[in-house]
Amino acid sequence: MIPLPACRTVLGEYAAYQLAHTGHRMTGQAEAVALVTPYDHAHRPTYLTFRHDPGQPWQALAGERAVLADAIEAAEHETRVVGMSAPELAVLLDMAETAR
Repeated sequence: MIPLPACRTVLGEYAAYQLAHTGHRMTGQAEAVALVTPYDHAHRPTYLTFRHDPGQPWQALAGERAVLADAIEAAEHETRVVGMSAPELAVLLDMAETAR
């Protein structure tokens, strides 16, 4: 894994992860959208959404999106949380936390 904080990118073993959007609310909540681009060209890039409540870890939100605008909308409104663990995503979301 190669973190590239200046580019808001993490290069993983099977895909590149890039922080495509971060948003912050007056309540202290934050959301993030990550673009995941597999190195295997048979798979299309996809956007994953995350939410962060103050004092809590980042939570992955349900669904993958193909369009950034749809992913941002989902990050703002999605309520279903899913389990997801990837060390690359943890490093990427730390970058989002640092940018706050």
